[in-house]
Amino acid sequence: MKTNHVTQRYVIAVIAFVIAICALSNTTYGKSAAPGAACNLNSFATFHSTFQEGEQIPLVITNPTGCTWTAVPSVSWLKVNPLSSSALVAFVTITVLPNIGPARSGSVAIEGQEINIAQNAGPCVYQFIGLSKDFSAAGTSQTNFVGAVASNAACPRTAVAAQNWIKIVSGADGIGSGAIGYKVDPNIGAARSASLVLGQAMFQINQSSGCTFSFDWTAKVYPNGGSVGYKHTLNITTSSTDCQRDAVSNVPWIQIIDGNLATGTGAVTYIVSANQGPQRVGKITLGNATLTITQHEGCFYQAFVPTSKNFGPAGGTGSVSVTTSNPACPRNRKYRILSRGVHRFPATSAIEASTWLIEVAISLTA
Repeated sequence: MKTNHVTQRYVIAVIAFVIAICALSNTTYGKSAAPGAACNLNSFATFHSTFQEGEQIPLVITNPTGCTWTAVPSVSWLKVNPLSSSALVAFVTITVLPNIGPARSGSVAIEGQEINIAQNAGPCVYQFIGLSKDFSAAGTSQTNFVGAVASNAACPRTAVAAQNWIKIVSGADGIGSGAIGYKVDPNIGAARSASLVLGQAMFQINQSSGCTFSFDWTAKVYPNGGSVGYKHTLNITTSSTDCQRDAVSNVPWIQIIDGNLATGTGAVTYIVSANQGPQRVGKITLGNATLTITQHEGCFYQAFVPTSKNFGPAGGTGSVSVTTSNPACPRNRKYRILSRGVHRFPATSAIEASTWLIEVAISLTA
């Protein structure tokens, strides 16, 4: 284990320190080294093998002559503290930085001696170029590519698709960085998302809904409904079981009251309110499906004001006001006029006779 490995090194360092103290017990302390004096350091040349996470290697250097020595690392990922010293006993730490690449080696040279250090390969880390890509429900028959970057050239490149509607067609197996080719199947269901996965890296693929719908009716005609209106069921067939029935009406007099927001084939219930106005048309839509609803006119006319008017022998003119059930109801109706007494004026044509009529009584004064 790494903990035991590091502990052993510190034990060795302590032993080396004890040996160094013993070696220096016969040495005269406090004397400055003569200019240009050669260093006579204890023997510490060795070899270390270290983990990819990095670690610190302790080193004890004894310097009986008190010369100034300097450490020279051969690579940037080895750091020495202190780099230089003239102490009779120096505690030196060599820090090995973490490795995210392939296995590597380096050394630290101190006055002709070398500490050789080998480090294991770092963990493979991956990254996709880009985070996501969107596709229509049609998918794609052409190959799309996404770049995959590995932390070192020795890392295996093994990519997988999280869902089977994404097909990897090239680059799934390789070494180091490279491009991964994939295709996206058509979608007949709800919008969906899935990822390409490479190590800890993910590339998200989003596809829009491909749901299609059909109604058992495409057009329906209703009478005016009197005072209560109508209630009806509309059967809906969906292209996939995960397609949501989310039908909407474009007018307030058609209301969907049940069966909406469920998934898959099923039915919705709607009501058509009573109509007291002109003929009207509304729609229920869901995706590509449309039901057109036509409702007959329901206009009715309330009493005339005034309800009667008398004229003298010379005749005359008069007017009446009519209140309709809806401001949009037409007032250009044909009215049958009845006279009291000798004459009655019937409808003058078949068209007039078939029109809903209001009778107006006019009294004539002799």
